[in-house]
This record gives sequence, C-alpha cells and structure tokens, in this order.
Amino acid sequence: MQTFETDVPCWNKGSDNLIFPFGPPIFQTHIPDDIHFKLLSEAQKLNKEDDNWNPKLAGQLYTGRSYQYKRETRDEVEPYLRAQLESFANIYIDNQPDKARADFSKVIQIPQREDKTKDGFLELNSLWVNFQKKNDYNPLHTHEGKFSFVIYLKVPENIFKTNTDSNTKNAGKISFVYGQGTSDFDRTHYIVTPYDKLMFIFPASLHHEVAPFWVDETRISVSGNFQLVPNDI
Repeated sequence: MQTFETDVPCWNKGSDNLIFPFGPPIFQTHIPDDIHFKLLSEAQKLNKEDDNWNPKLAGQLYTGRSYQYKRETRDEVEPYLRAQLESFANIYIDNQPDKARADFSKVIQIPQREDKTKDGFLELNSLWVNFQKKNDYNPLHTHEGKFSFVIYLKVPENIFKTNTDSNTKNAGKISFVYGQGTSDFDRTHYIVTPYDKLMFIFPASLHHEVAPFWVDETRISVSGNFQLVPNDI
C-alpha cells in the first residue's frame, strides 16, 4: 500500500488523516481490496445507453465517459462509505476542546435512516465512475449534498510525467480550492497527486478541479454525494 504524504497540518488516527490545508478539513484514507475490486469490476459492466452520467457532470469528458453505478452496487458499498464518514467525524471531534466537540458533533451529524432524528438522515444519493482520458478535465466546481468523496481505482503513473510548457506542472492532479489569496502567505490551493485506492471525503461545497493529462491512458475514479434527507415525522 502506498503511503500518503502531505506538507500541511493534519491529525492522524491509525492510517487515516484529517488534513487542514486551509479552512475546511479533508479526510484521507485508503480503501480495502474488496471495495476496490467491487467498484472496479462493476464499473466495467456499465454502458452509455443505460448508465450515462455525463450530462450531470461539470467534467469535460470528450473522449472519456462517466457512468452511474447500479442501485444494488450503491446499496452494497454505502455501509463502508458511511463508516469512513464516521471516522472523519471522530478524528475531528477527538481533537477538539469540549465545547467544540459538542458543537461539531451537531454540525457533522451522520444519522442513519432508522435514527428518525428531526433533521433527517444522511443517504448516499449518487455514486458514479469517471473514465478520464487524454485531454479530458474537470473545471472548478462543487457538489450537491452535505459531503462528497473521491476514490481512485486506477491511476497510471505516466499521466503525471508529460506536462505543458508552463509554470504549472499539474497534469492529472486534483486541486482543492478555498478562499481568496491576498498575499504570498495565503494557501488557497491544495494539490494532490492521486494513486490507486486513495480516498478523500470533503464538504460538498468545497471547490475542486481536475487538470487534464496529455498521454493515451485512462484514469478511473469514483465520486459520490451524501445528502441530508428529511424525515416524515
């Protein structure tokens, strides 16, 4: 398993990290082999006629394609994804003083359908896979819902080696963006070189973008959103 490295402040719990590159934290972990196999094998069965997700994306996938997973796959992996959300919350809460713990536990509440809280429950309402190819990219955007995530299933290493002749060498990388830079001391972009089985969870309202790459390869990643669904009580 590759080791995740970062030069920004983070809190650790086992092999998981809660990263603080600017304002909102970003949760980082690695998915296990069985989840990786499930998502990758099911992704290979999807097709444009039945599962096309391109019209719902900000992504500019000209030669690549995005597909929505079948409902059965979504239901099967939701318990694992929910467990990672809980890890996100627990790391944050464990590192806060008492008052902040109480306040944040309300903000990041992760109720399940059977909890019947007055605020509703969190549900995995979308799960899709991106087959990104040469020249495809994802412009700066946010997601709907409360929390979003990205999982990398297949990342060819050579997509990072060919870059344009410019002062940015970010081919194939993901950038999280927050705030407005007013001086050389401000960090507004957090840029990550992804690899197989890497996973991030972040607030759905956090801006992010994916740079294109320039070689004939396919990068496969999974994204999804958790949304707060009102209870009928």
